[in-house]
Amino acid sequence: MPTEKLLSSTAVKEHRPPLDTADAAVYAGTTKNYLEKLRCTGDGPVFLKNAGAVSYDPDDLDSWLKSLKRTSTSGTRKGIPRKRKVSEAAGVAA
Repeated sequence: MPTEKLLSSTAVKEHRPPLDTADAAVYAGTTKNYLEKLRCTGDGPVFLKNAGAVSYDPDDLDSWLKSLKRTSTSGTRKGIPRKRKVSEAAGVAA
Protein backbone atom coordinates (compact mmCIF):
# COMPACT_ATOMS: atom_id res chain seq x y z
CA MET A 1 0.00 0.00 0.00
CA PRO A 2 1.24 3.52 -0.77
CA THR A 3 0.63 4.80 2.78
CA GLU A 4 2.70 2.02 4.35
CA LYS A 5 5.53 2.69 1.92
CA LEU A 6 5.39 6.41 2.67
CA LEU A 7 5.52 5.84 6.43
CA SER A 8 8.35 3.33 6.21
CA SER A 9 10.48 5.52 3.93
CA THR A 10 9.86 8.80 5.74
CA ALA A 11 11.85 9.49 8.87
CA VAL A 12 9.27 10.04 11.58
CA LYS A 13 10.58 12.11 14.44
CA GLU A 14 9.76 10.69 17.84
CA HIS A 15 7.64 13.04 19.91
CA ARG A 16 9.18 13.79 23.28
CA PRO A 17 6.92 15.50 25.80
CA PRO A 18 8.00 18.81 27.31
CA LEU A 19 9.94 18.73 30.57
CA ASP A 20 9.31 20.84 33.66
CA THR A 21 12.23 22.82 35.09
CA ALA A 22 13.36 20.08 37.49
CA ASP A 23 13.35 17.40 34.78
CA ALA A 24 14.99 19.76 32.29
CA ALA A 25 17.78 20.42 34.79
CA VAL A 26 18.42 16.69 35.17
CA TYR A 27 18.33 16.28 31.38
CA ALA A 28 20.83 19.13 30.88
CA GLY A 29 23.07 18.09 33.77
CA THR A 30 22.55 21.28 35.73
CA THR A 31 20.37 22.51 38.59
CA LYS A 32 16.84 23.84 38.66
CA ASN A 33 18.07 27.10 40.20
CA TYR A 34 20.59 27.60 37.41
CA LEU A 35 17.90 27.20 34.73
CA GLU A 36 15.70 29.68 36.61
CA LYS A 37 18.57 32.18 36.72
CA LEU A 38 19.23 31.70 33.00
CA ARG A 39 15.54 32.33 32.28
CA CYS A 40 15.83 35.71 34.02
CA THR A 41 18.98 36.72 32.16
CA GLY A 42 17.90 35.31 28.80
CA ASP A 43 21.06 33.21 28.47
CA GLY A 44 19.43 29.79 28.80
CA PRO A 45 17.49 27.48 26.56
CA VAL A 46 14.24 28.47 24.91
CA PHE A 47 11.30 27.69 27.19
CA LEU A 48 7.53 27.55 27.00
CA LYS A 49 5.23 29.32 29.41
CA ASN A 50 1.59 28.34 29.57
CA ALA A 51 -0.66 29.66 32.34
CA GLY A 52 2.40 30.33 34.49
CA ALA A 53 3.85 26.85 34.08
CA VAL A 54 7.32 26.73 32.52
CA SER A 55 8.39 23.79 30.40
CA TYR A 56 11.22 22.93 28.02
CA ASP A 57 11.12 21.10 24.71
CA PRO A 58 13.89 18.45 24.74
CA ASP A 59 14.85 19.49 21.20
CA ASP A 60 15.44 23.06 22.44
CA LEU A 61 17.53 21.72 25.31
CA ASP A 62 19.60 19.71 22.81
CA SER A 63 20.14 22.83 20.68
CA TRP A 64 21.15 24.88 23.70
CA LEU A 65 23.57 22.23 24.93
CA LYS A 66 25.07 21.99 21.44
CA SER A 67 25.59 25.78 21.40
CA LEU A 68 27.70 25.49 24.57
CA LYS A 69 30.33 23.28 22.94
CA ARG A 70 33.80 24.84 22.69
CA THR A 71 37.12 23.93 21.18
CA SER A 72 39.14 26.28 23.37
CA THR A 73 38.90 27.68 26.88
CA SER A 74 39.83 31.14 25.59
CA GLY A 75 36.92 31.47 23.18
CA THR A 76 33.71 33.35 23.87
CA ARG A 77 30.24 32.59 22.62
CA LYS A 78 29.19 34.52 19.56
CA GLY A 79 27.33 37.69 20.41
CA ILE A 80 27.98 37.49 24.14
CA PRO A 81 30.73 39.83 25.34
CA ARG A 82 33.42 38.60 27.68
CA LYS A 83 32.70 39.46 31.29
CA ARG A 84 35.16 42.00 32.59
CA LYS A 85 36.81 41.80 35.97
CA VAL A 86 35.66 44.32 38.57
CA SER A 87 39.02 46.11 38.33
CA GLU A 88 38.66 46.45 34.55
CA ALA A 89 35.11 47.80 34.85
CA ALA A 90 36.23 50.38 37.40
CA GLY A 91 39.18 51.45 35.23
CA VAL A 92 41.71 50.35 37.85
CA ALA A 93 45.07 49.24 36.46
CA ALA A 94 46.09 45.77 37.51
